[in-house]
Amino acid sequence: MLKSLLPAPFAFKLLVALLLPGLSLRADPPVLDGVDVYRGSEGVQTDATTITYGTSPLFWGIEVVGTALPSVSVTLPGLTNNSTINPTQHNGGALGYNVADGRWMYGYPSFNNISFAGAVDRNARFPRGNYTISVPGLTDVVLNYQNSAVGVFAPLFTLSGGSWSGGSYYIDVNTPLLVQSNTFDAFSANVDGGMQFVVYDNAFNVLSGSSNPNFYSDNPSAPNYFNYTLPAGTLTEGQNYKLEGSFGAIVDKNATNGGLNMAYLLATTSLTLVAVPEPSTYAGLAGLAMLGFAFWRRRRGPAA
Repeated sequence: MLKSLLPAPFAFKLLVALLLPGLSLRADPPVLDGVDVYRGSEGVQTDATTITYGTSPLFWGIEVVGTALPSVSVTLPGLTNNSTINPTQHNGGALGYNVADGRWMYGYPSFNNISFAGAVDRNARFPRGNYTISVPGLTDVVLNYQNSAVGVFAPLFTLSGGSWSGGSYYIDVNTPLLVQSNTFDAFSANVDGGMQFVVYDNAFNVLSGSSNPNFYSDNPSAPNYFNYTLPAGTLTEGQNYKLEGSFGAIVDKNATNGGLNMAYLLATTSLTLVAVPEPSTYAGLAGLAMLGFAFWRRRRGPAA
C-alpha cells in the first residue's frame, strides 16, 4: 500500500487486519480501514546514480483492509479492462484474502496483485476512471484513478558514510549513515501526496525510519525529499539490510465508511546495505552482496 508505500507495503499507510474473515466467534459488523487502488514501479539502486529495473518492474494493485469483511469485489471502469482481457485473473471482480499480507487483494488465484513488463498491457487492463469497491453491509467506495498532474519519479538516494561496491552500499557499523534523496515533484500537485522511508533487516523488521507515511496534507511545510541519519551502532556486522523509499502521488481520496481510501501512483526504490566492521574489510565481505536481499514488499503474481 502506499501506506507502506513500502512494505508496502512500501505500500502510504500501514494497515493490519485484526481478524481473519469468517473466523470471528462474534457477529461483529464489518469495519473498513481503507481501500487502495494504485499503480507504480519498483527499481533497485546499484550505485550513486543508477536505478535498474527487472523484467516485471511495473505493477497494479487493489487492496482492502478491514475487520470482519465477508467478501470484497471490484468493478473496473470502461469497456476495455481486465474482465475482458483476462477474465480468469479478474475472477468476476472478486478479491481474495491474502493471509500473508493480512488484506483483501486482486488477482486470482494467488491474490497478490499483478506485475507487468510494460505499461501498455497494464494500462489496457486497468484504464483511468472510477473503480468501485463493494463490501456487503457497507457503502460502496468509489475512487477515480487518473494520471498524475506531473511526472512521478523514483527516489534516488545520496548516501554518505560508506561506499558502493558490486551493486551494494557498504557501511562501517561504527559510522553513521547519512541518507538523502532527490525531490518529490508531485508532492503537492495532486489531491495529496506522500513519502515513506524505511530500513529492514533480513527478518523484515523495521530498524529505522518509519512505516507511517508522511502525507503532504498533514504537513504542507514538510520537506519534499528524504533526509535521514542512521546512527552508528544500529547495524549488525556481517548482515545485509534493505533501504527503501517511495514517492506517491495521490490522485483521489475519500473517507467513505470511515476508512482512508486512496487512488495513487507509486514509485519505489530499494538498495542493499552491507554492514561491515571497518572499511578495510569491504573487499572480504563483497560476496555477501552477491546473495542479494529477499524482496518482501509485495508478493505479486507473475507478469502476464
